Amino acid sequence: MHRAALVARLRSQTFDLLVIGGGIVGAGIARDAAMRGLRVALIDKGDFASGTSSKTSKLIHGGLRYLEQGHLHLVAESLRERHIVRTIAPQLVWPMTLSLPIYRGDARAPWKIACGLMLYDALAMRMGLTRSRMMSRRRAAQDAPRLNAQGLRAMGSYVDCQMDDSRLCLANILQAMSLGAVCSNYVKLLEFQKTGGIITGAFVEDLLTQQRFAVTSSVVINATGPWSDAVRRLSDPRAGTRLAPTKGIHVVVPQLSPHALFVQARADGRMIFLLPWAEGYTLIGTTESDVTDLDALSATPDEVDYLLTEANRLFPGARLRAEEVIATFAGARPLLAFAGSATGASREHRIEVDASGLVSVMGGKYTTF
Repeated sequence: MHRAALVARLRSQTFDLLVIGGGIVGAGIARDAAMRGLRVALIDKGDFASGTSSKTSKLIHGGLRYLEQGHLHLVAESLRERHIVRTIAPQLVWPMTLSLPIYRGDARAPWKIACGLMLYDALAMRMGLTRSRMMSRRRAAQDAPRLNAQGLRAMGSYVDCQMDDSRLCLANILQAMSLGAVCSNYVKLLEFQKTGGIITGAFVEDLLTQQRFAVTSSVVINATGPWSDAVRRLSDPRAGTRLAPTKGIHVVVPQLSPHALFVQARADGRMIFLLPWAEGYTLIGTTESDVTDLDALSATPDEVDYLLTEANRLFPGARLRAEEVIATFAGARPLLAFAGSATGASREHRIEVDASGLVSVMGGKYTTF
C-alpha cells in the first residue's frame, strides 16, 4: 500500500491498539495483535528497526553468560523463544557454532565453562540444536589454526543462532500489515490525546509532509525501547525513571576466521563476540558505556581501538588497524534501571500501566520479543 494511503487510514480510522515504536518489540506486538483480529496501528519517528533493533550482535541466543548471574529463568525462556523464532522464520534465523577459547588468566576455568555448557544444554531440553562439547588445547589449535595458541588452555563449543535483525523486525511489520494493521514510519508522537484523564489516542506529525493530526485508539502501547521513559513523561510529567540505557558498539572488519568466537576480553573481563558476517567479513562487539544522547550514538576512536586490540590479541597475524575498519555502528540497550555493573543488569522486560492507561513495555532482549 502506498504510504499516503497508510497515513490517510491513520487519520480516518479508529483503532483498538496504537503501538508507538517500530523496533522488534513494537513490531512483534503489532503482529500478535493483528493475528488476534484487533484493529492495529503502529508508528515510528524513523525507519522501522532504525534504533536498537538494527544495532545488535545479530544473535538469537539463550544468553550463556546469564547463567553465571543466576538468571536461569531468563536463559530457559530465551532458549524456548530461540526455538520458536527459528521455527517461524528459518530464512532469517539460522544455527551457528560458537567457540569459547579459554586462556591462562581468564576468570573462568575450563571446568566452569564445561559446567555452564552442560547446564545450557539441559535448559534447552529437546529444543536444543547440537550438544556442546569441550576441546583440549591441541584439538582447539587444530580446529582454529589462526587463533592465538599462546596461553590457550582449552576451548568450548556450542550452537546458538545468528539472525538478520532488521529484516526479522521488518518481517513482523509486513505480516502485521498483511493482516490489516496500519504501520507507518516517519510519523512522530507529539503528545497523547486524553478524555477524562484517560488516553484515547495520540497527536502525531507526518515528518515527510509536516501535517499534524490525531490517531484515535482504545489502547496505546509505548514500545520505544531506550526512549520509553521520555514517552512515559508525555503521559505523566512526574513519571520516574525506569531505564538506564547503555551504549554498545560493533565494528565490521575483513574476515578474521570462519569460526564464531565468544571470548573474555583481556582489558576488562567482559565477554565479546567475533562473528562471521555477510561474505568475507567479521563482526566484532560489543562494548558497554554511558549514553549521553540517544539520538546521536556513534562509535568513538577509543571504543573501536578496544575491540581491535582484543581482536589482534586473538588473531595476532591479522594486525588490524583503524583504517581497515569497514563500518561501525552503535546502539542503546534498553536496560531496566540497575545498581552496580551494567553487565549484571537484568535483561528481562517489565510491563507497566500508568494512571492514564498508557501501557509501557520496557527492557527485554531481542530474542524474547
